[in-house]
Amino acid sequence: MLYNYLDNARKASAENGEVRLSAYQTEDGYTIEIADHGIGMAQEEIGKIEDPFYMIDKARGRKTEGVGLGMAIAGKIAAAHHGEVRIESIPKEGTIIRIHFSEDLDYTK
Repeated sequence: MLYNYLDNARKASAENGEVRLSAYQTEDGYTIEIADHGIGMAQEEIGKIEDPFYMIDKARGRKTEGVGLGMAIAGKIAAAHHGEVRIESIPKEGTIIRIHFSEDLDYTK
């Protein structure tokens, strides 16, 4: 899951661009955050990014590796672990993906 999010951030960033991975505790659980300073996404793209085979418009500068399954698979893995994925993005500025895991969940079931 993390590899897919990190790889997507790398693909969206300029060559040798910075991708930041951090994890922190919140009041109700834990959050993993992946941030890049890449091409970003419009709001309508954020809603589609976890659709299988969806890829950002190649004309916007994204490296064209892959077939559009990484984000869909990562989202399913996060959901299987009761994670909530939140995406914030600004075109031409970058994207932040946060995966939040609630402390209240019983992961033994």
